[in-house]
Amino acid sequence: MKYKVLLVDDEPSIREGLRTLLDWGMLGYQVMDTAANAREALAKFEGVQPDLIIVDIRMPGMSGLELVEKLREQYDEFHVLVLSGYADFDYARKAIVNQVDGYLLKPVDEEELAAHLTTLKGRLDLEQSRVGSIAHTRTPEEIILAVLQGGMEGDEPLPVPESLLWSGYEAVLIQLQDRGGPDPDSVMQVKRLLTESLEQRGRGVVFALGPHLGIMAKENGGARQASLQVYQEIITAACAQAGVDFTAVSGGVVPSLGDLTLAVNRASELLQDKFYYAKGTIISESCFRQGSRSSMLEDNGFKSGALWVDRLYLAVDLGNLEAVDGRTQQLFEELRTGGLREQDFKTALVHIITSVLAKLAQHRPQFQEQLTGLTARLMEAHVHYRFDDLRLFIRDLLRSAAAVLDTADPERHIAKMVDLIHRNYQENLKLETLAEVFNYNSAYLGKLFKSATGEYFNTYVDKVRIDRAKELLEQGMKVYQVAENVGYTHVDYFHSKFKKYEGRSPSAYRKK
Repeated sequence: MKYKVLLVDDEPSIREGLRTLLDWGMLGYQVMDTAANAREALAKFEGVQPDLIIVDIRMPGMSGLELVEKLREQYDEFHVLVLSGYADFDYARKAIVNQVDGYLLKPVDEEELAAHLTTLKGRLDLEQSRVGSIAHTRTPEEIILAVLQGGMEGDEPLPVPESLLWSGYEAVLIQLQDRGGPDPDSVMQVKRLLTESLEQRGRGVVFALGPHLGIMAKENGGARQASLQVYQEIITAACAQAGVDFTAVSGGVVPSLGDLTLAVNRASELLQDKFYYAKGTIISESCFRQGSRSSMLEDNGFKSGALWVDRLYLAVDLGNLEAVDGRTQQLFEELRTGGLREQDFKTALVHIITSVLAKLAQHRPQFQEQLTGLTARLMEAHVHYRFDDLRLFIRDLLRSAAAVLDTADPERHIAKMVDLIHRNYQENLKLETLAEVFNYNSAYLGKLFKSATGEYFNTYVDKVRIDRAKELLEQGMKVYQVAENVGYTHVDYFHSKFKKYEGRSPSAYRKK
C-alpha cells in the first residue's frame, strides 16, 4: 500500500523539484497532486484524501499553518510536513504544536526528506495495523454501526472481514408495530429470529438502529425482486412468531459498504410514510407517494372538510350503507392524495366524523345515547397505524350509525326524504345530492317524489320553509332573521318566495 501525498508551494520550481527529488514509490508513497496556494489545496484535498501534505509555511493569502488549521476543522486523519526558510525557523517550531509532524528548511535536503518520510511511514503503518486489528475483532453488526456512525472516510473503508466483501449492499429497515407499541422482549425476539434465519445462511446481517431493526442484505444481481421476496417471507415469519406486526422498507442497493448510510437514509425517509403502506410487503423507493408531505389543516379541518361532513351526514342519515362505504372510500383517497402526514390525516378525519355524528345527534335526538357512544369510540382512530385498517374502522363506525335506517324500498326512501326535509329545511338541500346518495337518476327520483307528495322537490322544500317562516314571524322575529333561520341566504329572495306562496310580503303577514 502506498500512502498518498499532496505538495503545496507557491513556487513552481519547488513543487516540481519535490516531485522529482527522490523515488517516492521506493519509500512507500505516491505524489497524487500539487497545489500552488492554500485555496487550491483546500479545493483538491477532498478529491485526493492525502495521507500526507507537504506545505510551505509562507504563501500569499492564506499561510501554510492557516491551511492546516482549516483542514483540521473537517479532517483528522492526515499528516503534515512543513517547509520553511531559515528566517522562519522559530515560527516553524510552533507548527509542531499544531499537529504537524516535522519541518524542513529550504532548500530541501534529499536525505533529510527521505529520513522524515521513512519515520512517518512507520507511524502510518502502525495506524493502519491498529485499524485493521480493530475491524477484525468487531462483529458484523458492530462494523455496520461503525459505518453508519461515521466510521468510513471517503473512498477508503475500514478493513472488514472477507465475509462482508459483497458485490452490493441493500439496506432494509424494519419497524415493529402494534397498537400499544412493541415491548422490548418482542423486539429482541424478532432480532434473534432474523439473525438465525439470515446470518447463519450468509444472506445478510441484522442490526439494531434506534427504534428500528435493520438488515444489510447481500445484493443478488438481477434477481433483486426475488431476493426481496425471500427477505419479506423471513421477516413475516419472525414477526408472526413474536406476535407483532411490521413495516419494512428498502433503501435500495449501493456498491460499497461505505455507501450504506445513503441506503439507510433513503429507507428512513420512506418510513415516514409507513401509515399508507399495505401490510406484509417490503416497500422500495418506487413506492414514494407523489406530492410532498404537508399539513392541509385549516381551522381544525381541511379545505373541503365541510363538504365531506354534508356528504357523509346525508348518507348516514338516509341509512344508505352503500353510500356510506363509497363516501368513506372517497374521503380517505382525497386525504391520501393531499399528502398529509399521519397525525394531520387523523386530526382532519376525526374532526369530520365528529362533526357528522354531532349533526346526526342534533337532528335525531332519539339516537343521542347511541351516537354519543360512537363518538367516544371514534377516539380509537388514533391507535390504528395503517391506512387500510383505519378506513375499515371508520366505515364500520358509520355503518353502525346508519344500520337502523337502511332500506331499499323506494317508498321508504321518499318517506325518509320528506322526513329529512322537515328536519333539515334550513340546509342547502338539492335533489341531485340526494339522488347521488340513493343511487338514483335525479330526474327519476324527482318523478318518484312528485308522485308520492304531489309536489316537485324544490316546491316542497319551499313550502316547508315558508310554513316554518310563518311560525317565526308570528313569534315576532325580524324578517331578515327569519330568512336566515329557514335557509334563505338572501332576504330579497325570501320575500319573493313568501309572496309567491302566501300572496303578501313577510312584513304584511307579521302585521296581520
